Amino acid sequence: MDRTGYLDHLFVHKDFQGKGAATAICDALEKYATSLSVPAVTVHASITARPFFASRGYRTVKEQLVSVRGVSMTNFAMELPLKQKEKQ
Repeated sequence: MDRTGYLDHLFVHKDFQGKGAATAICDALEKYATSLSVPAVTVHASITARPFFASRGYRTVKEQLVSVRGVSMTNFAMELPLKQKEKQ
């Protein structure tokens, strides 16, 4: 994740999927993003990853067709608004 809250890549090896690895990583990254006071975490999720992010409260902003090394694929721009800590 960069300092703007953009989560560029999140991959979990197939042998560890469904065991909480991605959840633990996202929990830590979202906490980090909150500490940076960014308004939202953003991600470009694959068709496969979209349900995972949606289950965490991310909303789909738009569907996109992207080309990677000459291969076109659909992904989804998604965002999770963050609750900021109030300054005292």
